[in-house]
Amino acid sequence: MPHTLSSSRPRPISFSWSGGKDSALALFHVLQDPRYEVVSLHTTFGEETGRVGMHGVRLEVIERQAAAIGLPLIPLFYPSSGDNAAFERCMADFYGDCQRQGIRHVAFGDIYLEELRAYREQLLRPFGVEAVFPLWGKATDALLREFLAQGFVTAICALDLDKLPAQYAGETLSFEMLETFPPDVDACGEHGEYHTLCLDGPIFKHPCEVLKGDKLLQEYSYRTSDGLEHRKRFLFHEFL
Repeated sequence: MPHTLSSSRPRPISFSWSGGKDSALALFHVLQDPRYEVVSLHTTFGEETGRVGMHGVRLEVIERQAAAIGLPLIPLFYPSSGDNAAFERCMADFYGDCQRQGIRHVAFGDIYLEELRAYREQLLRPFGVEAVFPLWGKATDALLREFLAQGFVTAICALDLDKLPAQYAGETLSFEMLETFPPDVDACGEHGEYHTLCLDGPIFKHPCEVLKGDKLLQEYSYRTSDGLEHRKRFLFHEFL
């Protein structure tokens, strides 16, 4: 007979960890929730780059973060491809492992992008694993202010140069910086305006020590559904 978890016993949950501020605040909420026991962090990396997607953060820095938090990290690698197939195979393998280990919940730091939430839930559904979104539907300005008020420390590791000035790359996010954001920039960067690397705060047993490296400009081309081609310029700040 399969083992059934008691309703009073915390349910094991794996946390989808990007290394940034939304992940850190969402993890903070899950760690305080008596319904769950966080058993691992998992992070996806490009197989060729060893870095986190649009954050550009190296595997060894994410490993250092996890050690400073005190939770095991499960790194997941997938090759680059012209679509999401490789990523989806990678996640299917991991969610299959979760199912076999009795982990029925995975937490994410998403806030309000409905299509992204639906996509995550679609990938989880075949494995009987439920998605948990601790920050869902909350105002991003209030979330960022909560994040900073809790004493988290985070640095901007990547930004969209069409949205924010280059000098913000590598800088520590603050209340003062938030006040300078243009009106069309989401406070939490939910539309990809910027990404961060969290270095300290209430989820950390000790600060995550890093060194600042070089800045790197990357340009991307993409086509929208109307067939038009667009170019984006992202500035990454290396952390070592």
